[in-house]
Amino acid sequence: MTASVLLRHPVTPAMPDRPAKVRPPVLCVDDELHVLQGIERTLQSRFAVTAVSNAADAIVALQLGGPFAVIVCDFRLAETDGVRLLTQVREIAPMTVRLLLTGHASMDDAIAAINEGHIFGFVRKPCRPDLLVQRVSDAVAQHRLLTVEQDLLEKTLHGAIKALTDLMAVSCPVAAARATRVTRYACDIAVAMRVERWEIEIAGMVSQIGCMTLPPELIERVYRGATLEVWEQALVDRLPTIARNILGTIPRLEGVCAILGHMGDRFDLRPIEGRVVAEVPIGARILRVASDFDTLVESRGVTIDDAVRQLGAVRGVYDPRAVEALATASAFFVVGLQTHEILLCDVEVGMVFVSDVLNPAGLLIIARGQDLTAVLRERVRNQWSSFAERMRVRVIATPTV
Repeated sequence: MTASVLLRHPVTPAMPDRPAKVRPPVLCVDDELHVLQGIERTLQSRFAVTAVSNAADAIVALQLGGPFAVIVCDFRLAETDGVRLLTQVREIAPMTVRLLLTGHASMDDAIAAINEGHIFGFVRKPCRPDLLVQRVSDAVAQHRLLTVEQDLLEKTLHGAIKALTDLMAVSCPVAAARATRVTRYACDIAVAMRVERWEIEIAGMVSQIGCMTLPPELIERVYRGATLEVWEQALVDRLPTIARNILGTIPRLEGVCAILGHMGDRFDLRPIEGRVVAEVPIGARILRVASDFDTLVESRGVTIDDAVRQLGAVRGVYDPRAVEALATASAFFVVGLQTHEILLCDVEVGMVFVSDVLNPAGLLIIARGQDLTAVLRERVRNQWSSFAERMRVRVIATPTV
């Protein structure tokens, strides 16, 4: 009797990489080159300055050269305005503190910047060098506060959510396995898109928790890819809402709840069930691609390449950037893997099963794609010890990086 397991593709608690730097990294954007050069000269003794002259280069710098502690952006840029750029910055790098540099901001401009770009403050042009350094220093201090708070928040919440999903793994293995796979795919996409991923990871982990409210036979049919009755599909479609409602009582998870609440929304913002979608969070776009990809591959038996092509061919439903990122990440699933067999009793926490494991009575005890958690390991030891000592499982070990 043989099953297969996959050594877990790294999905670590999604804390942003912040290597220690002697000088905090600051991104400056201004299309007046003499002003940009002056800002760079003023700041370079205290900060690691990256200077760009347009919004497009700023986005590239954020995606490839970040993370930045602060961005200082001119209000008037040739191809756009600073508020619009800072709004994009908020989505791409929400922990980067935003300063707006302006010499002619009206009250309406200020309100728009605060409401849309969520800026930390304004810097008037022309600005004394010492005042500019002080404003950027204040923004760096704010960034430190935010990152310390978020590190604590991420560790605490991730641990609590992990405990919840460990229990789901015992009571509903197929749901836990799907949550593991979807989370892995979503994190891969987020990394490829250089998007902050901790909220996406938590949303993926809990996305299937509502399955514990479904009848067991319906859960089995869902994950087998069976055609559902209208009323059954309605129950399944409510799963993200159930997860959102469960998390709604936990403070500081508003972003995760927004991701779950918008998972069913189209990328092109068409009305859904009579309501107009104001904005689809990027996390929801990523999670929808990951979830539907998993359905195609795991439930319907579509190959990885064909699944990516099918998602890319559906116009208006999926974010093309997320599908493109998935295509890049999906190469990992089939390249560079080596296999060997071990006994079920020897599997370690962090491994992921890629074939269902059935007990001697033929009942599913561990589903394909499911993590071996500490709770599940204890169950193997306490309830299935003799069985685990006889059953060999195939391990697909990830290459050493």
